[in-house]
Amino acid sequence: MNWSNRFREFAPRLQSAATPRLFATVAAELLSPAEDIHLWLTVDDETVWTHSRKAPWNVSKPNLRRFVPQWKEQNPIVATGLFPDGIRYVAITSWPAAPATDLEPAFEILADAAKAGKAIIVDVRANGGGSEPTAQAFAGCFFQKSAVYAKNTTRRDGNFIGPFDRAVEPNKDRQSFRGRSAVLMGQGTVSSSESFVMMMKQAPGLHADW
Repeated sequence: MNWSNRFREFAPRLQSAATPRLFATVAAELLSPAEDIHLWLTVDDETVWTHSRKAPWNVSKPNLRRFVPQWKEQNPIVATGLFPDGIRYVAITSWPAAPATDLEPAFEILADAAKAGKAIIVDVRANGGGSEPTAQAFAGCFFQKSAVYAKNTTRRDGNFIGPFDRAVEPNKDRQSFRGRSAVLMGQGTVSSSESFVMMMKQAPGLHADW
C-alpha cells in the first residue's frame, strides 16, 4: 500500500468532514487496507474500528471441563488440569499487564510440572492477546538463553527505522522448565498471543500443534 498516495486521496474528505464522527468514519476507511485489529478511533465513548476479524475457533471452552481431568478454573484467565499420566495442562486466555497475580496459577502449575519431571500442555487457542512483556515472562521459563522470535520496524517522521530484533529472555525470577511441552493454538490466537507462539517455537522440547 502506498500510504502517502492514500492519505492525499482521502485528505479532501477528511478536511471537509462536518463532525468528529464523520471524520472518524472516513479515517477508518482510509486505514482499513492495513487489516489491523489494533487500529481504531474513538469519538466520545464510541469506538470506530478500521478492521474486524471473524474466524472460527478450534476450541469449545465449555467442553474443556469435560475433557480435561481435574479441570479447575483458577481465575477468569487461567484454568488448569492434570491427566492420569501426570501431564499438566494450563489454559491461558489473556496476557494481563496488571495485576500480574492473575497469571500466578499458570506459573505455579509450570513449576509443579518442572519439579515432577512431567510434560505440560499450554493452551492459548482462546487467547486474544494482551501484554507482550507478560507473554515473554511466561515463555522465558522455557529458555536458558536469549532467542529472537520476530523482527519489527518503526515508522517515524515519514521514515522506517530498523529492523529490530524482538527476543525472549530467560526468566530468572521463576522456576525454569526443561521438559517436554506442547502449545495449542488456532484462529482465536491473536495479537500478543501470536507473538507468544513465535517465542515458544524457539523453545527446546516443544511440540507445536497447529
